[in-house]
Amino acid sequence: MFNKSLFKNIATLAGGTAIGQALVLLSSPILTRLYTPEEFGFYAILISIVSIFTPAVCGKYDVSILIPSSEKEASRLFAVSIYFALSLSVFLLLTSFIIISAFQLPYSYEVVGCWLLMFPIILFQYGVTSAASYYLNKFEKYSEIATGKIIQAGLVAVFSIIFGLMNLGYQGLILGHVLGMVFSTVYFLHKCRPWLNIRVFTLNKELFELTASYKDYPIYNASTSLLNGLQTAAPTLFMSYYYGGAIAGLYSISNKVVNAPLSFISSAVSQVNLKTVIERRGSSIEVTPFFFKSVLNLMLVAILPVSILFFYGEVLFSFIFGEEWGVAGRYASVLAPALGVRFVASSLVSTLNAFQLNKVIAIINISITVTVLSVFYMPEIIISDVELIGKYSLVLSVFYLALLFVVYSFCIANDRKYEYAKKSS
Repeated sequence: MFNKSLFKNIATLAGGTAIGQALVLLSSPILTRLYTPEEFGFYAILISIVSIFTPAVCGKYDVSILIPSSEKEASRLFAVSIYFALSLSVFLLLTSFIIISAFQLPYSYEVVGCWLLMFPIILFQYGVTSAASYYLNKFEKYSEIATGKIIQAGLVAVFSIIFGLMNLGYQGLILGHVLGMVFSTVYFLHKCRPWLNIRVFTLNKELFELTASYKDYPIYNASTSLLNGLQTAAPTLFMSYYYGGAIAGLYSISNKVVNAPLSFISSAVSQVNLKTVIERRGSSIEVTPFFFKSVLNLMLVAILPVSILFFYGEVLFSFIFGEEWGVAGRYASVLAPALGVRFVASSLVSTLNAFQLNKVIAIINISITVTVLSVFYMPEIIISDVELIGKYSLVLSVFYLALLFVVYSFCIANDRKYEYAKKSS
């Protein structure tokens, strides 16, 4: 009965995510005919800045909501999460205002101008929805979480299309995103009302003590998450800096369309892999054979879409999104091998979580961030956009192949312990 219930809950959440991503993908061919690559690029700059801070917007206090058995403590942690998100957003709003006022920004950023001040507002919206999602998770309200994700993706797409028909330019994409997030935020807060009251937000000694008792979350988890956000946003931000908004827009569409389905599958496989490895370790069963079988199966899943993208990316993107988006398909072709390797490696890196190798995982996160930044840092010689993406693809491929070898090494070390224990007994 428990297994059926667990499967149903996972399927509900995964279904909501899948429908949300499907709405994003289905709306893309319409949006690419309403907005130019440059307009998408200006919008991508803003969203990339948001994505740097999104993983840590609540200081990871939102994750801690699931831990206490007390409903009151969970509610207070929800309040802590909101206060942290609000404080960070206000700080970034003031910082952004100072930077925009005092410094000469690159052209693409200068065009966006004061619209960059919208990013702390969007960030706060993400903070509220994240905290509310974990809070609803606490009470096993999975269908509400799934519905919220669908509302968010659907309304962002609908508003963006409406503003595109009104010829609002990149501002239409930004406004569509903000309004879609407003409605989803209101929905999430409304669904949390049965368990919340205004008293949980009272600033008192109890709240500050609770914040301090969970301080490891912002100190360790949130700091590592910021690195993940930085390495995700870096390509778009650097592309806009070197080549302008149009190239950044082409890259952002390429990255979004290609990564969405693969990341969804990878996330699901990662969860199953984590559970399976933990069970095999608990039963003293070798992990390495399962690792090799998983690598083979994931390669079989990836080989067809990667091959299609590699050989026909430019043709497909031109047909689906319009002629001017063919270059985005060329980017997808160049990135295809790296995306395939990353799909396999990221699906199995949860093996390290099963081995409780938190320090190793932290080192990996730091390494990938440094690797990505080193690829895009060009102080003197500027190469073409396709060459830069090719360099990025090559370095990512090597990095994730090395990551697979690291996971394999720990699997071998784990199995040798079992063999030694058997011989000793």
